[in-house]
Amino acid sequence: MANDTDAGWPLEKMAEFERTIGSLYAAFADGLPEHREFWEALSAEEEQHASWIEGFSDLGEAGVAKISAFTLSMREIDEGIDFVKKELGKAMQQSFGNDRALDVALLVERSILERKYYSVVRDPTDAVAKLLASLEDGTREHLLRLEAAREGRRPSASDAR
Repeated sequence: MANDTDAGWPLEKMAEFERTIGSLYAAFADGLPEHREFWEALSAEEEQHASWIEGFSDLGEAGVAKISAFTLSMREIDEGIDFVKKELGKAMQQSFGNDRALDVALLVERSILERKYYSVVRDPTDAVAKLLASLEDGTREHLLRLEAAREGRRPSASDAR
């Protein structure tokens, strides 16, 4: 297994984290049919985020893009993945309401922003900076949509876009 200084390792973990969040949102969609479109849209966007990260990793392997150093420890990413996996297990085994789903999703999205998850690269190249900015913007958009839904507006397909 790679160590913290290997660029492939953090990118693989970042993509895994995005996919795990997407799986959690897909479980919410399955368990909350009245809010299915909202959660499915968020899930698909998390999958897109993972694909962006993997695409960047491919560019790095081809020598087109470069990551100099990561400032976030892999332990922090692993903790995030573990938390989301535990919540995914709960969502798959127990019934839950949309309020609970929104609370968990808000916690996840806020944590990503508070930990500056997408500010993990020191001296990023332009390509890396654009990728990370797009990911952070997507997370902020998710947070806004989740907050609007939590404030009482019923999540709908239009909220998810």
